[in-house]
Amino acid sequence: MEIKHEWQHGPEILRISKLDCREAVQELNWLTPILQEPEKTGSAIDKETNRLKKSNKAVYLANVYFQEYAEQCSPCCKIVKQIVDRCEEMKFTPLSAFNYLYSRVETSPLFSAYKNNDYYEAHRDSAKLTLLVWMGDHNFTGGDLYFPDFDLLVPFEPNTGLIFPSHYQHE
Repeated sequence: MEIKHEWQHGPEILRISKLDCREAVQELNWLTPILQEPEKTGSAIDKETNRLKKSNKAVYLANVYFQEYAEQCSPCCKIVKQIVDRCEEMKFTPLSAFNYLYSRVETSPLFSAYKNNDYYEAHRDSAKLTLLVWMGDHNFTGGDLYFPDFDLLVPFEPNTGLIFPSHYQHE
């Protein structure tokens, strides 16, 4: 796993590459039948129209595993732990958003699956940081991450990830 801290020419981002996601992809295939509709996974809502901003299915891994055993049982949770542990070893400037990594809070990863024509419109997350990991092959159109405030498009790249401040508008 390699982690690169970027901030000089746009948003502050941690880019994670060379992830081994083979077991996690198998787990996600196993989870597909129990995915929930967007309204059950805390989706962003358009304040003007009161409609959901996404069209995809997801499941919180805490709803699948007991929290205290998740990192031992879930390949997806293992990847999250490996990434966060590795990031905690890094040094950030005092004003870096990634200093939140040093005050770890119990979280439950949300596995989101997208099919053709699924989307998640521009939104901000309520957490301090967002970790996105692209798993599996890129045998479809789309899947890229766009930061409208920075006019930055980050293309989907299998077995890579990003960590960014959750208040950055993203879609």
